[in-house]
Amino acid sequence: MIEKKDIHELRDVIKNSVGKKALLHGNEGRNRIFNIEGTIVDAKDDFFAIKPDGLCRRTQQYKDILTNDSVELSIYNNDNLTSVFDIMKQK
Repeated sequence: MIEKKDIHELRDVIKNSVGKKALLHGNEGRNRIFNIEGTIVDAKDDFFAIKPDGLCRRTQQYKDILTNDSVELSIYNNDNLTSVFDIMKQK
């Protein structure tokens, strides 16, 4: 079960990563898989936005990353891709 502190921790990690490159990977069902590599451009209370180069931005809710195994977010740090869950564990 998700606790409020989990959402707050995830939101803090993403807010601290605004401006960094990230990879959003997910499965929308029926063999529709997406991989969006872009820059985290915004982090609001309920969602964040990632903007791929040359494309429209995509928004994603924090709860989807915490509850849904089919959506994953990883953030580039010095050319290394790190899952947001690994970043949360380090804090």
